[in-house]
Amino acid sequence: MLELSRGSLDHAGGSGGLMQHFPNATLLVHKRGYRHLIDPAKLEQGSLAVYGEEAFESMYGRLIPVAAERVQVAEDGFELNFNGRKLLFIDTPGHARHHYCVYDEMSQGLFSGDTFGASYPELNTGKNRFIFPPTTPIQFDPRAWYTTLDKLMALPLERIYVTYFGMHEDIPPLHVMLRQAIEDYAATALKFAASADREAAIEDSLLQSSVGYFLEQQCLMQPDRIKSLFAQDMQLNAQGLDFWLGQQ
Repeated sequence: MLELSRGSLDHAGGSGGLMQHFPNATLLVHKRGYRHLIDPAKLEQGSLAVYGEEAFESMYGRLIPVAAERVQVAEDGFELNFNGRKLLFIDTPGHARHHYCVYDEMSQGLFSGDTFGASYPELNTGKNRFIFPPTTPIQFDPRAWYTTLDKLMALPLERIYVTYFGMHEDIPPLHVMLRQAIEDYAATALKFAASADREAAIEDSLLQSSVGYFLEQQCLMQPDRIKSLFAQDMQLNAQGLDFWLGQQ
């Protein structure tokens, strides 16, 4: 599920290697990601600009292309009968324009990818859980994200499977928090739009507000550890918000 997005390798960067292990499999992909799975060269170049050669090599290695005849585009609303279970593919822009969520009718569960935010289990030790929107470069779109969340919340949802990390039930409070965070992130970006080093200012603000939330919630983790855990996330989020500002 890729497009030419500098922070999208975690979406499907390992698809080529995985397909080598399953020679009879067909890869379902968003129409915007199709060409990048067949020829990942441009995607690789964009990601190198974010991570640098050394970090990129350490985290991802090199991307393996997938043969075109093994890749199938799945349109919005595509249904897959997976051994008797109906899986519904839902086009969900906001975090990225090439993003699907997959709804499992049997469990009434949603495989949400990045669209329903990220939530670290070790930080959910306070009075309330925490979820935040990944706004990594380059396709953050708050209005599209609000529309996407409305679409998802209209489903008969009992649980979400958040890629980062785990299964979550009691979804409405998370939805409220995530929607507010998207709004707050956009407001933070606009607040520092004229700053000399706005990306750094946005990053610092996001990090400080996150740590402040955990202190209010009496999280068991120490503030320095929280900062360390969130440092790269907020750096990437600030990059995405900075890019978004440049498109306004």
